[in-house]
Amino acid sequence: MEKVKCPHCKKEFPLEEGLQSHLKDLQNQAREKGKAESETENQKMLEKNKKLEEQNKEKDEIIKNANTLHESAMKNVIEDQKLKNQTAIQQKDLKLKRAEENNKNLLAMVEKQKKIIDQGGSADQGSAQEIVLLDYLKNTVFKYRKEDKFSSYGKGKKGGDVLHEVVEKGAPVGRVLYESKNTDNFDNKWTSKILEDMSDSKADVGIIFTRAVPRYFIKDEDYHQDNNVFICKYDHTALRTLARSNRLLLIDAKNVEKNPKSNETSVVEFYNNPDNKNTMFMLSKLRKSASENVKKIKTYADKAAQDLDKSDEELEELYNNLSKVGVHFKK
Repeated sequence: MEKVKCPHCKKEFPLEEGLQSHLKDLQNQAREKGKAESETENQKMLEKNKKLEEQNKEKDEIIKNANTLHESAMKNVIEDQKLKNQTAIQQKDLKLKRAEENNKNLLAMVEKQKKIIDQGGSADQGSAQEIVLLDYLKNTVFKYRKEDKFSSYGKGKKGGDVLHEVVEKGAPVGRVLYESKNTDNFDNKWTSKILEDMSDSKADVGIIFTRAVPRYFIKDEDYHQDNNVFICKYDHTALRTLARSNRLLLIDAKNVEKNPKSNETSVVEFYNNPDNKNTMFMLSKLRKSASENVKKIKTYADKAAQDLDKSDEELEELYNNLSKVGVHFKK
């Protein structure tokens, strides 16, 4: 019996059986084998995918935990910064409150010292007022009258008393007694008191320099005259005009009359003259206006000096900026 050999599997079989049946078997085997291999491969892929999913889950969990830790850390940092800021603000507020408290205390001390200088509430305050008044008269009002003599008077009493001895060409010509008052109410006893002091000190004129003025004091006037006693409102320009006028009148009276009492009479008559009184008032107003103008001019001058300094700084800054961008000036 003739046999044939399969070219694929090298198997021999009878020719009568035919090749077709064998090939079909081979196909079935190949299909089964491919199916088995495919299932095996699919199983491997499934296992691999499962493993990748597990790994991804682990990575996601790690990332999630990391994010949670990061958010927690950032939250802690923010909270810490907030706490630091709050602490800094509280410390700043505390320092500011302490500074404000210190400023209040300092202002209170300054005000107290000012009252000690300006107000006549005690013997020490009176001494302080004497110093201020004496300095103003000697170094401001009569700073060019080097022959005149100034001294404190009435130690240990309320108020600041200064005795001014007018000296002209080496000869004494008269005395003016000043008393500074800075209380809330005017005491009518001050007038009789200064008259007594004038008698003791042999003063020709008495001037009460006071913040509180009597009810009969005319509001628009700088002073009220009662014979040779003047009640001058607490205005340094008014005091300056009154003091300088009295000095000139004492000198003039001394030159005209030899009678010692002529000084007193001359001063009284001068101030009782309505025209002279009006002139004094106008002089005081002119001096006040001039003083205000001087203050304004000084303010403008100081501002101009500051602007000039600022322009110098800005010019230097301009040169520096030009130098930075390569712009240089020829020598």
